[in-house]
Amino acid sequence: MQDQDDIAEDAGAPPGHVYRQKPRPVGFEIIYRLEGDRLVADAGRRVDTVALSAVREVRLTFESKTAVRNVYRTTLRMADGRSLSLTNVNWGLSGAQTQNGDYSAFVRSLVAAVAAANPGVVIRCGRSYAAWLLLTAIGLMTVIGVAGFAYQAISEGAGTAALIGLAVLALAYWQLAPLVLRNRPRLATAGDLPADLLPPK
Repeated sequence: MQDQDDIAEDAGAPPGHVYRQKPRPVGFEIIYRLEGDRLVADAGRRVDTVALSAVREVRLTFESKTAVRNVYRTTLRMADGRSLSLTNVNWGLSGAQTQNGDYSAFVRSLVAAVAAANPGVVIRCGRSYAAWLLLTAIGLMTVIGVAGFAYQAISEGAGTAALIGLAVLALAYWQLAPLVLRNRPRLATAGDLPADLLPPK
């Protein structure tokens, strides 16, 4: 439960400057706060502070998990090799839930603060070129393979097998198309973050 000090502190913070997330089913809630030129990640027993000027790269990606299909992730990479990431998914008593509005507002504020502290920061969107090409190749091979199976079944008059193949083809496309399209490699600026890598409110 949120204590009174947290409530008071959150209420006094500018909109988009505090983000609360329990990233795993087992573990502690993490409270992210933008405090001037620092990002504070408070997990209760451990508090980490990141100087925003030390952030060399921000990466926005899209993922699909078993518990939640649409997972948006922001990863900060620091000059010393450390990294920190947060997503729009929060685990509670009823399972995994998305908190899209709060996540998008915080990420916009976070990226703007990082860019102000370090104008040379690189904002990358999607996967690296190598990872994206591999993902695209796997997706194409999967779709082509299933489509070939469905076509063969139709040619041989195997109606049930053809229907199963078409259903699997539709499911594969539904799962893979957003991963490939949203994760295409590109650069962005703090004032123009891509809408397909930030969840709608």
